[in-house]
Formats: sequence, structure tokens, C-alpha cells
Amino acid sequence: MDHLPQEIYDEIVSILAAEPTAQLASYATISRPWQMAVEKQTCRYFILSSDQIDDFNSFFATRHRRRFIRTIYYKVRLPSYNYLQLRRRYEGEPDRRAHDQAFTAAIQHLFQSLSSWDPAIDSSLNLKITELMSPSDNELPEYSGMDPDDVSESFFESDLGDQRYLYSYIQLLASDDLPQVPVVESLLVTQFRRKVAHCVPLQIAAKLPNLRSATLLVDDMEDRYPLLRAENREAITTWVQQTIPKATELRDFGLFLNREEDSFAARLPDGMADHLCSSIRETTAHLPHLKSLAFCGTIDKSLFWPSPGRSLVAPFWQNLQTLEVDFYASRSSNGWYFSGLRTSPEVLDGTPELIAASSSMPPGYADDGEPPPEVEEELDFDRFMEYAVPHCDDTPTPDDNLIEPLLQSFGKACLQMPNLKKAHLVTSIVVKDRPPEIYNACQADWGVWYIAPHQALSQTTRAVTSLTRGTSVHRRVIWDVGDWRPSEPLRALFNRLGQEKHGGIMLERYVDTWNTILKPRLIEAARREAADYLGRNFLDDEYMEFMYDQHWDPENPYFMDVLDEEMYLYDVDAMSEWDMDGDEFMTNDPDVFWDDLMEANNGSFPHE
Repeated sequence: MDHLPQEIYDEIVSILAAEPTAQLASYATISRPWQMAVEKQTCRYFILSSDQIDDFNSFFATRHRRRFIRTIYYKVRLPSYNYLQLRRRYEGEPDRRAHDQAFTAAIQHLFQSLSSWDPAIDSSLNLKITELMSPSDNELPEYSGMDPDDVSESFFESDLGDQRYLYSYIQLLASDDLPQVPVVESLLVTQFRRKVAHCVPLQIAAKLPNLRSATLLVDDMEDRYPLLRAENREAITTWVQQTIPKATELRDFGLFLNREEDSFAARLPDGMADHLCSSIRETTAHLPHLKSLAFCGTIDKSLFWPSPGRSLVAPFWQNLQTLEVDFYASRSSNGWYFSGLRTSPEVLDGTPELIAASSSMPPGYADDGEPPPEVEEELDFDRFMEYAVPHCDDTPTPDDNLIEPLLQSFGKACLQMPNLKKAHLVTSIVVKDRPPEIYNACQADWGVWYIAPHQALSQTTRAVTSLTRGTSVHRRVIWDVGDWRPSEPLRALFNRLGQEKHGGIMLERYVDTWNTILKPRLIEAARREAADYLGRNFLDDEYMEFMYDQHWDPENPYFMDVLDEEMYLYDVDAMSEWDMDGDEFMTNDPDVFWDDLMEANNGSFPHE
């Protein structure tokens, strides 16, 4: 049997590997061909912790195994610490220095190991850095030798928990000294529980000369300290300028400066210019192979078009096929693209004291490491941020003086891209509803989509996906903008997208998926869930009126008294799937969604 072609062994083991209870290791001991077949399956991806580098090097010292591996999931371990001693203490300079050194060593050791791999002989790799934490980050008192029954409630009242490293941004030290790693062609840096400096993913990418795909996520949640936010913003701008122009093999690039929510507090120091958006456009403009560009974050119109002083603009993004931009309602220069955003007056009380001055730095930066006196103040700020999410009562109202120029710059950029297949510019705003049967915070999408002929939006796109009905022979523009309408010049600009290449008509559609589809389904879902929870008919109007009178304060719509555990507060994600007695709340079936939308809009969507 050892004389069979290797492909036969490979096929047998691939079938065995599909079984959940398969014990492939035992087959590897039969013979050399069986070992090769098993390793081809088991070595395809490797979950690697930074404290296992020596074992990794030993395992892949046998060169043939390198041909099998496709993906490395890398988990960085930071030093342990004594949680009980430090639970009320923000990380200081010694803590940050130790973590910077540990993180740097972890990246250095990995890159040193992979730098000797030859992409012409070994397999090209996908590197995914998926975890960054200390083992102590998950410690709780019951795991620390303490009897929970002996711990008083006051022990936890000012316990910082994971906020003790809230203001620590881990740095990659001496990144220029890292070796080049030609074997990595795809990089994913995920968003970690612990934050890295915004520039770190770019510093890593700079050492990957054959990089073809990069997806870089960072935590952009610095709300209280404008100076710290500015340092991160300036650093990532510098590294975008240094790294991206050299990434000449790049095909797909995604940079995501993620926030859980927009914030009234998030701002840069007064008068500070922000050049990140223009730097992204300038550095990606002429990459020879770039096909897909995605960005999420706070933006301005320079992401799409140079300043008005530039009368002659050379064509850029000429090979780009996909442009996907998800932006936040807050602006880079402070302020908002939408009017009417507000928060509860009770929450805004005290905001000037909670938001730090432009020159201030967080606890742990300007002290000697002793427990800072600002602990209670910092915790107050965290509680403030939990409720200070800007929102509107229904669909958002754009500020025409700001949103029209932004959309115009986006449209102009798309117009001069000859190979563009699909593009979108979309934001999401929290919508707070006040019907007595539901209390929820939902994301209302607001934006515009362009789809070229014979193209379809990805399945990850939100509700508007169903409006495309798959592919079409026509160009399409979909405005999901509520009651707002673009000016005629802006509308004419978007109707020209793809005209030179594809000709034909443009199918243009205005939709309001929030009010016509999502909002009614959210209310119905919450009513049914609440009915199940309360064990009574929650659809009964008399009972609903009773609940309104007893538990809802009309003067304060964002807080509700909970009396005797009777009132059920239910949060619903606008795009979640809920099974309500067999009926889907949100369906992924385009035909079902299409039928609902057609009914809501009196069948007015044009048939293709």
C-alpha cells in the first residue's frame, strides 16, 4: 500500500478529517506517506502563542511542513501582575514599559522565525494577530485565593477592573529593527481587549514586502483626553505615509478605526489639523494593483478629493474596483454631519468637568504610580459615556452644508474610477424610540450605494442588500436616507457613475429601511419577547397604558424605573435574527425582504 500515489493518501485523510471524532495522529505513525497526508491536514493552520515560539521553530524545522501551512493565528501574552494589589491603580509608566517590551519581543521572535522562510519554496502565509492580553486580565477575586463570602460589597465599588489599562496604548519599539518577512502575503490585526497604539498595525505591515492583503483594526475609543487621541491620530498618519506607498503588491486594504458608538466627548485639541484622510487617499492613489479599499472611522472630504485649491487633479484609484467607507457622524474637525443629535439633559450635566482639558493626560502618565485621586472621577466619566451616546428620535437629519460636500467629493472620486464595480458611503446613528412597548437603541443606516451592472453587494452589507435583487444589467444607485434628498447637481453627479464605461440607464431608488422594515419589526419582536417574559398579553392596549403610566417618565425618555422586576427592558440589534414562534424577525432571504419592502412602498421599486 505504501506504493500508492501520495494523492490517494491525501484524499483518504481528507475524508477522515471531516469526521468530528477523527484521531488523525494515529494514522501518521503508519508510514511516511500517511504522515505526509496527515500533516497536510493538521498543518494548514497553526494557533501559536508567543510563549511557544521555540516549539514552533522545532516543529517547522522540517521544511516539508512549511509547504502545508496556510494560516498562523498569533496570540501575544503579556506579563502577569497581582490583580488584588493593583485593582484600584491605573497602569503607570513602568507597567506600560514592561508591556511594550513584551509585545515587541513577541513580534520580534515571530518575525525572526519567519524571516528565513522562502516564499518560492515554502507556502505563502496568512498572518492573523488575534489576541493580546495578560493572563491576569481575567482574574477575579474568587480565582485569587479569596473567599467571595468574605469580600464586602465595598470591595468592588471602586474596582477598576479592565479600566486599569484603559489609557495604555501598547507600542512596538524599534520597529525598524524588525527583519523583513517575505513569506507573509496576508495580514489581519484584530481589535484586542488591550489597546495597541494606532500605528502598530502599520509598523507590522511595513516589514511584509510581499503583502497583498491587509486588514487592520484598531480601537479608536479615546474619548476623554484629546491630547492622547491626537498623539494616536498623528502617529498613524505618519505610518500611513511611510508604509503604504511601499506596499506595491497590495491588492486589498482595509483600515478600521473602530468605535462602539459615536461620542459627544471624542474630539481633537482645538485648532489641530487632521491629515489622516488625505494621507490615505494620497498614499493609495497610485498603488498599481490595489483593487479594494475599505475604511471605517472619522472622516472628512479629503479622503476622496484634494482641497479646493487644487484646480487640476490627476486621475487616481484607476484600478480600484471596490470602495467601501463607513464613517461616523462626528467630524475630524469636531462637530457633526447631522443636526438634531442629542443626549439626555441629565447626562450632559457635568460634562465640562468630565471631559479633560486639551493639555491634560490620563492618570498613570503624570503621576509616580501611586493610586491616583481621580479614580472616582474616571469611573464617573465611564458611567457618563455609557449614556452619552448621541442619538436622534427617528431617522437622522443631515446638515446640508456639511453632508453635501462630503457626498460630492465621494461622487467625484467614484466618477473618475474607470473600473469601479461597487462603492458605498454609509454611517449608522443610534435611534432611540419611545413607544411604551419597547425601549431600545438601534442603528439606523444612512448612506448611498453604487452597484455596476452584473454586480451584487456582499452578503455582509446591511438591509439594502435585498434591494439589489442580485445582479442587474443596469447601473444602480440606492439612497437609504430617510426623508432627506440630495440636491439636483449632486443627484446628477451620482447618476453619471459608470456611464462612460457601461452606458444605459441608471436605476435610482430612495428607500427608508429603518421606518419601513426595521423599526416595525423591532417593535413587534420586543413586544413578543416581553410578552413571553412577563407571562401575560403584552399586546393588550389597556395593559400597555398601565405600563406607560407606571414605569415611563415622559420627561426622561432614556431612563426607566424598574419596579418589582416587572418591567422588562429589551435591547434589540437591528440586524439580529430572532425566532418568534417560528417566524423570523429579520430574514436573510432576499425574496422575503423584497416582498416586505415592495408592500411597504406600494410596489414602487422599478422592475429590471
